Amino acid sequence: MNLDGETNLKLKQALESTAFMHEDSYYRDFKALIKCEDPNTNLYSFVGTLDFEQNLYPLSPQRLLLRDSKLRNTEYIYGAIIFTGHDTKVMQNSTAPPSKRSKFEKQI
Repeated sequence: MNLDGETNLKLKQALESTAFMHEDSYYRDFKALIKCEDPNTNLYSFVGTLDFEQNLYPLSPQRLLLRDSKLRNTEYIYGAIIFTGHDTKVMQNSTAPPSKRSKFEKQI
C-alpha cells in the first residue's frame, strides 16, 4: 500500500529455471549474472536478464520485491539484491514530508 496505494496482494514468482532450488545446498555453487537497467523512479517497469547456466532469462517487475515490501503467505525466500541505498526505486520516489507550519508561522 505504501508504494502504489493499493491494498491488494501482488503475486510474485521465481523464475522457472531457479524455482526448483528449495534448499541451501543448491546455492553453494550457484553462479549467475544479472544485467539490468540503471536505477530509475518507475515502480512498474524493470528491464533485466539473469544469465544462469549459459542461458538468458528475462527479469520483470513480477519477479522483484521492492524495498519495504511485506511478505505474506510465504515461509522464506532466496534472492539477490539489485540496488541498495538511494539507488532503489522507493528511495528515488521519496519526497520530503510537507511542512505542518501555518502560513502565519512561516511569515514570522
